[in-house]
Amino acid sequence: MDNANLFSDDQMAILGCLAAIAACMLMMGLSFRFGTVNQTVENSDTRDASREETRRDSARRAA
Repeated sequence: MDNANLFSDDQMAILGCLAAIAACMLMMGLSFRFGTVNQTVENSDTRDASREETRRDSARRAA
């Protein structure tokens, strides 16, 4: 099947742009699905403890 006779140059350019947009959306969806956004923080106790230490340190500096 020869696409040169089937579509004009402008139509081929539009199809190419739509294919590129679809590929970008697929990559974006995959990165969102398997990215760090969906990972939970397991050490929330450690994070809370470090916040408390920071508060104590700043209170000592202010006094």
